[in-house]
This record gives sequence, C-alpha cells and structure tokens, in this order.
Amino acid sequence: MYSLVQAPALTIVGLSIRTQNATAFNDIPPVWSAFFEKAVLDQIPNRLSDDLYAVYTDFDRIPERPEEVYTLGYSFVLGCTVSDASRVPAGFASTQIPAANRAVFKVEPARPDQVGPAWQQIWQMHDLPRKFLPDYEHYSADGAIRIMVSVK
Repeated sequence: MYSLVQAPALTIVGLSIRTQNATAFNDIPPVWSAFFEKAVLDQIPNRLSDDLYAVYTDFDRIPERPEEVYTLGYSFVLGCTVSDASRVPAGFASTQIPAANRAVFKVEPARPDQVGPAWQQIWQMHDLPRKFLPDYEHYSADGAIRIMVSVK
C-alpha cells in the first residue's frame, strides 16, 4: 500500500492556517480557493517549480495514542518549494520540512477528491510508526499526487 523513501529537506512558502482534523474539511478548502484566486504561486519569490505542497506541521504535541491525532491542532501550509525563504511576501508563511524517512502513499486515481479518503485510510493504520514531523501532500505538475508521512 505504501513504499518507504528517504525524502530530502524542503522549504515551502505559501498560505497558512491553524486547524485540527475535526474541522479541517471546512477550514482547508478556502485556503485552496484563495491560493488559486489570488494567483499565490506567481507571487512566491525563488520558486523552484510549479509543484504544490500541502504541509501539515507544528502539531500541538506528539500523540500518545493513535486516536489522539484527531484532536490535535496543527498548521496547514499550501505552497511550493523555494531556494531561499528570506524574502517571504506579507501574508505568506514559510515552513521547513526536514529530511526524513517517509511512507509514500500514491493517491489513485490522482484526483484531489481522492486525497481525503486516502488520509482516512492512513489514519486507520495504527501500526504505521508515525514520527509526527511535517507530513505533506505533493501535487506534481505532471498530475501525480503523493502523500508523504514521516515514519520512524
């Protein structure tokens, strides 16, 4: 169902909100809408590609039990990779994704409406040794969608 990779460190610049799984399905779609309506990608300096990254980071804490993940707050950042985040435009945020071992889940069919169901399957994998570093969705310019979950 997933493969394991050593993923490189990334720096992401984009739009950010604070949310939790209980409200994410209402909180996150407006970020996507604003991202495209405001042509955010075109405003990000030092952009490395047109690939998009949806990053889940800054968890309140590491859960002691798998079911606690549903109640924890986290930051959601939607943006792209940059070579330098020293000039982040006003209203934007930057986040660092450290190099880490990651479980890679291919979203198939590669459609945005399939990402939520893929996450729901991941959340049910109580034996997945999650590390709760930033996790992210990678939307490649070629249309592929991958969910990258940090693991021990």
